[in-house]
Amino acid sequence: MVVKWHLFGKRESTITRLCHKVQRLILVSDAQSTGNAEFIKAAEDVKNLPSKPSNDQLLELYGLFKQSIVGDNETPAPGMFDLQGKAKHAAWLKLKGTSKADAQAQYIALVKKLQG
Repeated sequence: MVVKWHLFGKRESTITRLCHKVQRLILVSDAQSTGNAEFIKAAEDVKNLPSKPSNDQLLELYGLFKQSIVGDNETPAPGMFDLQGKAKHAAWLKLKGTSKADAQAQYIALVKKLQG
């Protein structure tokens, strides 16, 4: 009986994580949904930078983009073995309270800086 509860608990947490991922996919839209032409252009330009940004810059871009589109990070933290997910989550979480418009302006400025 204990084994069944353990397995169900594990399965339930997997289902819960899947639901959170689906919620994020539904909430996350693309840059065009903002209606900000300069932000849309920056989101396209970031795909063609002259050199690959550092990991810190990539995390900053990720956090700013997510804050620009979704707003504050309300998702649960990833598991302890998901190091990349934890870094992304933290990058987005540190922008909590930043308005979408401010995040878009910071994103645009960072992309311009990275373009040289």
